[in-house]
Amino acid sequence: MKTDEDLIDGLSGIALYLGWSKNRVKHACRDHGLPVFRIGRRVFARKSTITRWLSDLEATISPSNVAPNQPEGGKQLDMFDGSDADG
Repeated sequence: MKTDEDLIDGLSGIALYLGWSKNRVKHACRDHGLPVFRIGRRVFARKSTITRWLSDLEATISPSNVAPNQPEGGKQLDMFDGSDADG
C-alpha cells in the first residue's frame, strides 16, 4: 500500500521533486506520458510511479539518443532537447 509520503500534490510539487520547471512537467505529461492523475482540478502523482516511469523510459533509450558531450553512459531524451525555454 502506498503511503502519504509517496503522494505529490500539484504541478509545482511534481516539478520540485523532478527538479524541472512546471512547463517541462506539463510538456512531459502531455507529450511523454508522465504519470499523473487528477482529482477535480488538482493534479497529483506518486513518487514511486514517477520513478518507475523514468526507469522504464531509461530502458528504452537507444545509443543514438546519447548526448554528444556526455560522459559514457550519459543519455539525452527527446523531451529535453532544449525546446522548453523555462528549463
